[in-house]
Amino acid sequence: MNVKTRRNSLIVGLIIALALIHCLVLPGHSQASTVFGLGSSFSEVKAIMGTPISISQVGNYATWYYGTSSVDFGNAKVTGWRQGSRTLKVSTGYVLPGASPIRIGSTAAQVTAVMGTPQSVSTLGFGSSWWYYGLSTVEFENGVVAGWADHGDLTGKTTLQRFYKGVEEAIPFVTVSRYATALNIPKTQTTAIWQLPRTERVQSTVRLTSGSSFPFVAENGSHYGQISQLTGRPKTVFVHSYYQSDGTYVRSHYRSLPH
Repeated sequence: MNVKTRRNSLIVGLIIALALIHCLVLPGHSQASTVFGLGSSFSEVKAIMGTPISISQVGNYATWYYGTSSVDFGNAKVTGWRQGSRTLKVSTGYVLPGASPIRIGSTAAQVTAVMGTPQSVSTLGFGSSWWYYGLSTVEFENGVVAGWADHGDLTGKTTLQRFYKGVEEAIPFVTVSRYATALNIPKTQTTAIWQLPRTERVQSTVRLTSGSSFPFVAENGSHYGQISQLTGRPKTVFVHSYYQSDGTYVRSHYRSLPH
């Protein structure tokens, strides 16, 4: 074999080797198109899920329905979804062994590395969104974790830190006891409420067997079952709004039972 022939053989071999590496390392178009995610376009979702059963649209916002499953769009890009009767082929990424626990300031990629793709995602604008894992939620503000509500689905997946919006919890229980009511809401009722879109959930009212009713989300944004930052226990006591002796208005809020 002369030098020219040997050189040509080496070039052909190198081309074949690079082609094999490209196929093994880089996903093909068909692989990349098997799932959609946040930011996907109308055409990408349609190519993966097919034509939706129905569509609702208000301005730049649209929702595509596949049975009881739905995909939300804002400005023609996916902003959220809800898994229902038809499995949505959606992904935010994959769980990574040894990933660090969720903490305040974690990114979406870091949450995915711990928890995987959420069953539902709800985005209301102003940089806020909620990822749902069972009955538990992880709240994002401007792309990073701002808090969470752990109802058992995030166990061992978060740091010991618990996030709380509002300062009412710090008020001694004896001070608010005359405005407080301990609740024991049936799990079926709380499950039904958590399955609602956030816009409906914040307006939901829970009703006890006695006939009394309470808002599921209080004025300060706390809700029934949220984990207390101070005690580490679920907030099952509803405190009605009231005025302190100095005239300060205290918004209604949920708090945990005292020791």
